[in-house]
Amino acid sequence: MNNWLIKSFLINFHRNAYEGTVPLQEAVHTYRTIFDVAATPMVVVDENYTILYANQEMELFSKVKLEDVQGKEKIHSFIHPAHLKRVLKYHKNDTGSLKTEVFPFIDAEGNEKEVIIKARLIPDTKLSLVSIENYADITVLENKLQESKEKYRNLFENAQEGIFQCTADGKILLANSAFVKMLGYDSLEEVLELNTPRDIYIDNKQRQQVLSSLKDTDYYSNIELKWRKKDGTPLVIRAGGRAIRNRDGQILYYESTVTDITDLKRAHEALDASRQYFKNIIDCLPDPTFTIDTEGRVTAWNKAMERLTGVRAERMLGRGHFEYSIPFYGSRRPILIDFVLDPGKIPPKQYSFLRWEGDSVVAEVYVPRLHGGKGAFIWGSASIIKDGEENIIGAINTIKDFTSYKETQEKMRYLSMYDTLTGLHNRSYFEEELLRLNNKASIPVSVIMVDIDGLKLINDSMGHPKGDTVLKAAAKVIRSAFRANDAICRIGGDEFAILLPNTTASQAEAAAKRIDKALDDYNNNQPEFPLSLSIGFATGNTPIQDIIIEADNILNSNKLYRSTSAKSHFTTTLMAMLAERDYITEGHADRMEKLAAIMADELRLSAKEKTDLILLAKFHDIGKVGISDKLLFKPRSLTVKEREEMKRHSEIGYRIAQSSPELSHIAKYILHHHEWWNGEGYPLGLKEKDIPLACRILAIMDTYDAMTSNRPYRKALNYKTVIEHIKTLKATQFDPFLVDIFIDVLHKHNFFSKKKQDYDKAQ
Repeated sequence: MNNWLIKSFLINFHRNAYEGTVPLQEAVHTYRTIFDVAATPMVVVDENYTILYANQEMELFSKVKLEDVQGKEKIHSFIHPAHLKRVLKYHKNDTGSLKTEVFPFIDAEGNEKEVIIKARLIPDTKLSLVSIENYADITVLENKLQESKEKYRNLFENAQEGIFQCTADGKILLANSAFVKMLGYDSLEEVLELNTPRDIYIDNKQRQQVLSSLKDTDYYSNIELKWRKKDGTPLVIRAGGRAIRNRDGQILYYESTVTDITDLKRAHEALDASRQYFKNIIDCLPDPTFTIDTEGRVTAWNKAMERLTGVRAERMLGRGHFEYSIPFYGSRRPILIDFVLDPGKIPPKQYSFLRWEGDSVVAEVYVPRLHGGKGAFIWGSASIIKDGEENIIGAINTIKDFTSYKETQEKMRYLSMYDTLTGLHNRSYFEEELLRLNNKASIPVSVIMVDIDGLKLINDSMGHPKGDTVLKAAAKVIRSAFRANDAICRIGGDEFAILLPNTTASQAEAAAKRIDKALDDYNNNQPEFPLSLSIGFATGNTPIQDIIIEADNILNSNKLYRSTSAKSHFTTTLMAMLAERDYITEGHADRMEKLAAIMADELRLSAKEKTDLILLAKFHDIGKVGISDKLLFKPRSLTVKEREEMKRHSEIGYRIAQSSPELSHIAKYILHHHEWWNGEGYPLGLKEKDIPLACRILAIMDTYDAMTSNRPYRKALNYKTVIEHIKTLKATQFDPFLVDIFIDVLHKHNFFSKKKQDYDKAQ
């Protein structure tokens, strides 16, 4: 029992029992209960050392039942005989104060125990209250206390963290070895001479902040501070501590634990620098790139990714839960960067192409949300990121938008199989179809070959744009005769082929007739420029190449038969087109024919030469059908470039004439009708008598009629002015001999008066 409990028991038992503050029986009951439940063996003895009362703990300690000792046994029976005299003497000399004595105690079983006895006289009585404690237990406790102190001292001295105590003004009271070593001092004595604000803190404001934090609470933790070592070297520490106060609440001293985190801080700074360097590298990558950590949070989002998605990095960094998939798919979902961290979850049909390369995966996929919802094809490459110890710390995803490439690829695929001008399949597709159809499952196979008549003549005379128009018209006519899925191919410049598997000869003939009907319908609706097609078809079970050869032979026979009439028809068409030009409607061709006949007679030309001159007069400008109306009817003088374009009509007319059976013999005259006597004409710069006679005659007649007729850029000129102009061109542009004859002819046949009447009407 504690001393205060014993004292309280004695005083209150005596006071309450004998002074009558409470009924005696109640007092006895209350304090007897306290006495009985005390954790220390206790007895009450009288002046004769007889045990009057013993508590339950005494019963356990002495191994004697209470009823066997109370009022019957003396305390002597428990005292070793050798120590009895000393104990009795101690009891007799007791004056009422608490006495403590150590002596051997013998229990009922004869076991000897060394105990500490504490006894006190109960005031105003001859009774004593005696408590007994096992000395061995006390020794054990003292040893444990000593061990605890030693253990604490060892922990204090051997702790890896610095531990120190200091006063409010900064005087160091105590420190362990780690603290001394941390600051770079040689001994504790040196450290005890230090003052923390003066000798340790680099910035004393930090210490004031620590002290300020202790005003609200006696504890602080995980505060980063900057100190300095003995040699002035900066030191970064992490500190925690508390204020130690006395009973009155006054601070006695501060006790703190500090850890040197200088190297850790440098490592973190180096890591941050490395991360920043890594981020800078990612930012500078030309391809859109982003990274995530193992929790799926975005750790980098470069400039190229911002441009691709329209999402700024600050809106994405730190975001998780598949936030990065929204710009691509419009919803949260795992994407390639997630699958590289967890390969087992890749959906089998999500990617059109996917390949693993070690810890990396590359894939092709269509994403619908990019480019404002237009969608895009992207090529992704994802890899895991590891630290220096090969631990996975995240993943990186690089993206290439290859939509343009994909579209180009599709276009190239289309171009490889289709003719861009007509929209029909091309030669490559035709060759592939030949291989595919060259089997028994496709027989009988029919092939229809179609050729445009006179396309070269059209290209040469009217230009390739007009020829392209004819090609497209022919393709439209042919396609209208077949089903959408039939293999209609343009296999050459003016050649078409239709492959018809499982088609008999009668079916092929019916298809050819459909082409003829479609051609007639087209020509009936296109009076300006009719289309002419030659057709050949063949059917067989032999190798398909043989069928093609047979169809082509039939086509050539058909074309040979149609060729002359087609060319004549084409020439007639061109002349009809030429006749529609304004200057023709004024009678230019008729006037030129009359002049040609008169000049032929005047020069006594042969019948053939006269016929050729008249034909030349009529068809010399046929090449102008290939010159744009913009130039022909320009109301102002032509530019140098426009004049060069206009000169092409001689060559165009030459090619037209060569292709026409009726005009082929005057083709060279049409080519040279703008040559000059002095060699400065075009197209070949012939001079003098190297220029055919018909061309020299025509040149004078053409100039005269052109100058005395209205033109888009001027009115008709007075005939006298024209004659004078022609005279000035003798021996330069015109044959001087022919100029004199031409003027005589005009006078002889009264052309001046006729022209004057025409001129007056025009005015």
